[in-house]
Amino acid sequence: MHKKWTIAFVLLLLMVLTACEEKETVKLSKPTEPSSDEVIPKDQAKSSLPPDLVSEKKAEKTAVKTMNKISSTYKELGEEYEWENESNPADYETLKKALTPYATSSLIATKLKSISTNYYCKECNMSFFPDVTHLIRFELINNHAGQFSVSAIEPISKEGSGGLTIYMNFKYVNKHWKLNEWDEVTYHQKYLNITADEYIEYVKSINPSSDISYQGETTRTNEKGEKEEILVFKENNTKYAISKNSSQRIDDFKEEKEEKEEKDFNLKSIQKVDQETADIFIEHYLRDLTKSINTNKFEHVQPYIQRDSVLWNDQKQLVKMLYERDIREELVDYSVLDVESVSEEEGEAVYTIQTKEVISITTNGQSQEKEYYRTYTVSYSNKQLHLTKIESL
Repeated sequence: MHKKWTIAFVLLLLMVLTACEEKETVKLSKPTEPSSDEVIPKDQAKSSLPPDLVSEKKAEKTAVKTMNKISSTYKELGEEYEWENESNPADYETLKKALTPYATSSLIATKLKSISTNYYCKECNMSFFPDVTHLIRFELINNHAGQFSVSAIEPISKEGSGGLTIYMNFKYVNKHWKLNEWDEVTYHQKYLNITADEYIEYVKSINPSSDISYQGETTRTNEKGEKEEILVFKENNTKYAISKNSSQRIDDFKEEKEEKEEKDFNLKSIQKVDQETADIFIEHYLRDLTKSINTNKFEHVQPYIQRDSVLWNDQKQLVKMLYERDIREELVDYSVLDVESVSEEEGEAVYTIQTKEVISITTNGQSQEKEYYRTYTVSYSNKQLHLTKIESL
């Protein structure tokens, strides 16, 4: 009986050892190694690191898409929550959450937060974001792994907004390109120097069916009395011009008359006084008078006036007064109606010159054309002409 128990115990021990051996074998067996895709998907593995340098096309596409997303977020949330500055101000936390996919935290906490305090003003007519849909001349100006910057220009619209050079900086954060900062520089600080092809591109971006053609380039005298290059276009049977510096549209554009023998005209060597001479003299006087007014520099016009005369002092005071009142003038058109000899004495002759003048006067940013009829009295001696009296008719 004892022998049977001994055999049974040995058999039971062998079974336990066999089971342990099998369990240990399973534990030590080499597992099947998963593929790299199963550990980290390829797209995630790539996007977790700063990308390589972007292309100019990629930079432009990113800039337009991101800025549009940011501006539409403000618009859509405002409509959804009926935000209004006074009665129902915007909730910054709601905006912050919605803007996070498109802008860096620093931009959200500074500029975008500041915009939210004014954006929902119902009575205000303000532009908070550049109109990137119609930007032209995109340029990639800074390109590094994980960061790039672009610039573009926004021409002046028919409504009067724009005339800007836009700079935008982007950073790669949490697998996304985000707007980190943007700045706007007006044409007063940096001329746009827009080309004809660029302006046509801009017009076509707004209205692809627009029938616009380039007519040529010329100059005009601007409000500062300076020559300014302008581009002339014909769009849907309407002729107008734009300033190359600002892209400002000039609807009342009139081509300036060709200079009348400007190279041959010498104020100190006038051979005779006739209609042609009077015409050239008056044109130069009027242009230099507006230049004096717009720059507060009497020296531009003083060579035309009898020195130390009553008219000399009057014109000097006029230039100073108009400039200080921020009144600017531009000669639009003029014509000499009549030239008459009044008297002739030894060494000196006196003439009267009647004119019709159209002057554009700008006050407080508003321009208005005015028509004048005047009579100029001039003294001719030593081959020189000098104004002695001006009368309005």
